[in-house]
Amino acid sequence: MLNIQLKKDEFIKGTWFIFIFLLIIDMGGGIGLKNLAFAILILSIIFLFLCFKIKINLSTYLIEFYIFFICPLLLIGYSTLFLKIPLSNQIPQVTAFITFFSLLLATNLKNKDMLLKSIEKIAIVSACGIIFTFLGIYTLHIIGMDSVIYSINSITNTFNMGYIGINPLGNQIGLFLPNVYYVWSLLLIPFTLILIKRSKFNFIISIIACIMTLSTGVVLFVMIGILLITLLNMIFSLKIKLKLRYVIYSIVIGILTFSMLNMGIADLLFSKLNIYSNSSSTKIGHIQSALKEIFATPFTFLFGMGLGSSFYSIGAQAEVVNIEVSHFNLIRQFGILYFCIFLLYILNLIYEASKIDFEGKKIAVGLLMLFIAAGTNPLLISPVFFIWLVITKSYIILSKKGERL
Repeated sequence: MLNIQLKKDEFIKGTWFIFIFLLIIDMGGGIGLKNLAFAILILSIIFLFLCFKIKINLSTYLIEFYIFFICPLLLIGYSTLFLKIPLSNQIPQVTAFITFFSLLLATNLKNKDMLLKSIEKIAIVSACGIIFTFLGIYTLHIIGMDSVIYSINSITNTFNMGYIGINPLGNQIGLFLPNVYYVWSLLLIPFTLILIKRSKFNFIISIIACIMTLSTGVVLFVMIGILLITLLNMIFSLKIKLKLRYVIYSIVIGILTFSMLNMGIADLLFSKLNIYSNSSSTKIGHIQSALKEIFATPFTFLFGMGLGSSFYSIGAQAEVVNIEVSHFNLIRQFGILYFCIFLLYILNLIYEASKIDFEGKKIAVGLLMLFIAAGTNPLLISPVFFIWLVITKSYIILSKKGERL
């Protein structure tokens, strides 16, 4: 019996890690590993039921079943029967919901500590991937192989892996800056936050990786998340311990910040926050056009324009389906009713996780930061965001299981 239990724990831990790892490699689905990850997930769950005879309390997953299975099916029916949108247009908008089946894996891990360790391992692997890519591209530039960099950029764009190549804005400060932004890069936000007080070295590595993405969203929300977690820790501990190492950390961060400001890198990172920038103008145009469609009719407001529906955006000056401001796009396609249910679910997870312990607070803040940041990219309805939803819910469930033991 003990041997069977050990095999089950190892099987679940291994499958969970492989599933997340494959998604990290191919979050955009361009090379087929994303579909393989989903296939492994479904087959592993079937295997768990048949071979290990695991039992689940359906009431535990009732809300997720309704929000992430029943509601999408109803929306598909509404979009197909009433709005005449082809299924081929709708399927890409809902495949990300398969991610939620991984909840059955994560909540059957041995305990919450195993969940945290798996996240920590994935976080440092992901951060190192960013750093090695950055250094690799920089090395190619130094040895005069910019043509290879352009080829890498073309390949990563073709296979929807992200934007990997030369950052054109680097010319503004007279520096060569590799652009390393993978589709999954926003996950660095909660990954970095979860490393606080767990591993100083890994935390620093993750911070470096965040900066190397040259992503305003990643850097900004990691900074806000760290400040929020620090504030929460101070409030709930009711004491502030001023130690020498914290003073040293503050001095190092201050020097790095001053250096970035002096070199112009900080201006480059946060240039998108300027409302007159091209990026901001495009997003404002998307929002204006989306709101126009959302309030076109009462039915559109309540139930959306339908899954996979397109609309003309003055931001892009073209017909588009998905836009960077994901929250508005969610309302446009799914309707305000689903958006409110979705939002309440997220806020409840943040509240429940934050009550557990310090690790729960980090997970909760990570979810909050990712939810806001996902609105700057078309990633709200995607495995990028859903993975952390699953992790948050799993931590809540595993904590309750631990209390009962």
